[in-house]
Amino acid sequence: MAILITGILCSLYMFPFSFTFFPVGNTKIYLAVLGALMFAFDRISKNNGPVVSRTMLNVSLAAIAVSMAGVLSLAYNGATDTTYAQYVILMWVWVGAAYFVVKCIERVHGKVTLEIVALYFIGMCVAQCAFALMNEFIPAFKNIVDAVVEQGTENLNELDRMYGIGASLDTAGSRFACALILLGYLMVKRADDSKRMLAYIVMYLFIVVAGNMVARTTLAGIAISGCYFLYALWQGKSREVSRVFVYFGIMLLVAVPFVGYLYMTSPEVNKLIQFAFEYAFNFFEEGSLETGSTNDLLAMWTYVPTELKTWIIGDGYFMSPYLTNPYYVGSFDVTWGFYMSTDVGYLRFIYYFGLIGLFTFIWFFVRCTRECMKKFPVDKAVFVMLLAMNLILWAKVSTDVFFIFALFLMVDPVPEDIEQSIIEEKENVTA
Repeated sequence: MAILITGILCSLYMFPFSFTFFPVGNTKIYLAVLGALMFAFDRISKNNGPVVSRTMLNVSLAAIAVSMAGVLSLAYNGATDTTYAQYVILMWVWVGAAYFVVKCIERVHGKVTLEIVALYFIGMCVAQCAFALMNEFIPAFKNIVDAVVEQGTENLNELDRMYGIGASLDTAGSRFACALILLGYLMVKRADDSKRMLAYIVMYLFIVVAGNMVARTTLAGIAISGCYFLYALWQGKSREVSRVFVYFGIMLLVAVPFVGYLYMTSPEVNKLIQFAFEYAFNFFEEGSLETGSTNDLLAMWTYVPTELKTWIIGDGYFMSPYLTNPYYVGSFDVTWGFYMSTDVGYLRFIYYFGLIGLFTFIWFFVRCTRECMKKFPVDKAVFVMLLAMNLILWAKVSTDVFFIFALFLMVDPVPEDIEQSIIEEKENVTA
């Protein structure tokens, strides 16, 4: 029961939403408040150590630099859109919520390791994929979710998109992609444990199929985890990767006929799979990888800044000016509803605070990556992949993945676990 409750808290953190009966804040903010109270209690009860660790000081300074880039753009342009000018506050909200979740995990398991946190993260992604399918095929369940959860349901239904409980569109896709990266890493790391690896592969395939039905951003996780398998081969882990591929092959022999049967016999499943793997169907049927969403994305990439000032310091607009500036008299994009007609992450950041802000934001995530690598010296590859995931994600949308870095930043690895991990790593290399 304690594990189930902790899992629910983790889901409320990863997939925040507001309640229809209490539309004030969201679950992430509620957890952040609880995290702040727990942190204060821990400081008072232990009465030792610095209030803020060096790790969080370094990350906070990088977040302050991002906010300052936003403030500079707003001051120069006379704009009022504070979306990223207050990023250091948004960062600390995530940190507070992550602190509460990690401490709950610690109280349940007695310690917190990278693998334990990763399994909670993965487990909640699997659960959200299941919830999305239940929403799609069980009307009574969907009615309950829609009655309780405020998550833009009307827009999602209008777009005819699957969604879970707080999990939809790119928000869900980015989480699912991160889960696939973690699973790919754990498969290789635990290749000698057949039962565990088999469970990881089952979860991986389930997220690949159901996750793509929700959001095709999930594909980025498939690509990065696939690259990790190649990297592991290059690192001399051919035995581990071979075992992963063998088990993958066995599971595909079971999964493909099952999914194929549903595809042929169920119109609803047929429609969902057509959407999830539209690029593949288009390739085999028309010889093209084009989809409606990729065509829209490519069109948005054409709206690049034309003024040098915008490239350097930005225009100070991230959201539509009609939402943030009552005195704005410029043109309004009726096609997409975004400033300068683009939802591409890199372009939106440039329009907001220029290359100065964009490079500062990238540096912030590099700093998060480095701090996590210091905490988990044996698992550095995970954080490099998550950083790559973030940079790839921005080619499509502006959502970032600090939510997962925050979880690992809140973990205090047990020295004995680090030593054991190093020993296991050396043994794997020797073998």
